[in-house]
Amino acid sequence: MLKQSLLQKLNQTLSPQQLTLIKLLSIPTIDLEQRIKEELEQNPALDESADFDEDGNFDEDYEVDAANSREDFDLDPYLDDDEIPSYKTNSNNYGEEITYQIEDLSKSLTDALLEQFSFLPLNLDETDLFICHYIIGNLDEDGFLTREVEAITDDLSFRFNISATDAKVLECLKHVQKLEPVGIGALSLSDALAMQINRLPKTKATSVALNIVNNHFEDFVKHNHHKIFRKINPDFFKLGKAIIEKLNPSPASVYNLSNTITRTIIPDFYLIDDDGNLSVSLNDRNNVVLSINKDYKEMLNTYKRDVEAQNFVKGKVNEAQWFIDALHLRTLSMMMVMEAILKRQYAYLSTGDKTLLKPLILKDIAEAVNLDISTVSRIASQKYIDTPYGVLLLKQLFLEAIDSEGDKTLTQNIVFEKIEHIINNENKSKPFTDDKIQQILEKDHHISLSRRTISKYREQLNIPPTKFRKIT
Repeated sequence: MLKQSLLQKLNQTLSPQQLTLIKLLSIPTIDLEQRIKEELEQNPALDESADFDEDGNFDEDYEVDAANSREDFDLDPYLDDDEIPSYKTNSNNYGEEITYQIEDLSKSLTDALLEQFSFLPLNLDETDLFICHYIIGNLDEDGFLTREVEAITDDLSFRFNISATDAKVLECLKHVQKLEPVGIGALSLSDALAMQINRLPKTKATSVALNIVNNHFEDFVKHNHHKIFRKINPDFFKLGKAIIEKLNPSPASVYNLSNTITRTIIPDFYLIDDDGNLSVSLNDRNNVVLSINKDYKEMLNTYKRDVEAQNFVKGKVNEAQWFIDALHLRTLSMMMVMEAILKRQYAYLSTGDKTLLKPLILKDIAEAVNLDISTVSRIASQKYIDTPYGVLLLKQLFLEAIDSEGDKTLTQNIVFEKIEHIINNENKSKPFTDDKIQQILEKDHHISLSRRTISKYREQLNIPPTKFRKIT
């Protein structure tokens, strides 16, 4: 039996203007020209304005007129969506990704693994599925999970409010380790090799190889074969060694081939040093001047009596104006964000000394420029600045503070430098253990960190453990 009833629902949708702006904010300078070219081809109401005067000189007045001051720019049309004329909703924007993605001919490791994972016959709930995806996102370029399980459990709890145990993470890791190539998700090199051996037919040679990897791997990689011979017959050892040498020490190497696309980096910003006074400028490629086609403006008056034709023309003219406004707002927003970053990281950008990088998160910049965090994130994503110290990703200028006895100014770079300094000045015949480094940091530098954190940072600096640094 059919019934009529009143139902009140609250839905939030993005207007065509907002979609256009969101996409443009995410696009780096290297792809902006192509995006503008596509818009010019799709919308005949949009023209690329001549930015040169009759004598062939650059028309500065025209550029200033096209890019109004920040104070004059009205943000309301992008934020106020109470009344939208029907012709503004005809844009074909459904089913399209909002975030801009760089396209590559070859799949990334993460994309390939997630695609495989979707085809595995697993009956996982939403939480387990999220944990598996998070583990995949934390694999390094070799396909190993170098982060400690406890750290991932902490991330799930504090960052995503997901209550999970170390045992649950390990259970999900086993699902990830079912992916191809064999060895993906291994916790170490020996673990990856053992996973590959376990997929081989069971023979005497594979049994010996597994024994070497599981029980004598350190001696094996250091070529201390005479120690292994005490436990394994030399003839059998040769069989196992032959198996190990055929294995892949980097399971993810198939996704790091040289035939992937190499993209030229074009800076979005330039750091300008004027006698010690720093400022930033936007790459000139962003200063494209567009205008509304004069013929389409005249058509608005020509087709006054033809409602359908007028709506079509009006729609194209308004789409063109939205795009022009969005480009303008993109420029202003990018400069506002970059200037706010410069203000907070002035000491580092003045010297190039990484220890002078201050703790900085997206929220800090969002509050400084009065923009949403997601907007700041889109602006900072895939954007580069050219400095005297090299071309940097904007994301490299964002650092979270390390919690050390309430010190809110301590960053990872500072700790890295301290650890390197301690190790460089140690007695090479009796190098410091991670526990000793922890004690020195706490006593001499008042930096209180766990031994596990010290070990993690040392590994990130590619500094070997104590026993491998010892020189007799």
